[in-house]
Amino acid sequence: SVNFRESPDGRNMLVTFDMAGVKKQDMHVSYRTGRLVISWHVERTVERADADGVPVREREVRRYSHTIPLPEGTKFEEVRASRDGQRLTLTLPNSRCVRAGVEAEEELAGSPRTIPDIDVRSSL
Repeated sequence: SVNFRESPDGRNMLVTFDMAGVKKQDMHVSYRTGRLVISWHVERTVERADADGVPVREREVRRYSHTIPLPEGTKFEEVRASRDGQRLTLTLPNSRCVRAGVEAEEELAGSPRTIPDIDVRSSL
């Protein structure tokens, strides 16, 4: 399941994926201009004997992918990913805050303000 919510200060969007049963090496987050692509797969192997006692091994692989559009102008450095137990959490700039915040700052200060860089924490 996927959950979208704003951070308490409203500056970021927190996207949480329930990744129960997904190994760290089986998930991938990639940055593409204008979007994030999250992909993962789950493998399951079942061994049993058929009616004649012959061993049977069944392998099932399910692949998933989720694309999240990013606010215009979002830089790679502004996106963070972390894994806490069975959840993958992505932190990205909130599109409402980026547009409204920069325009408001320009009007107040008279000069453009850049969004501070955020360290990318690659705990994946």
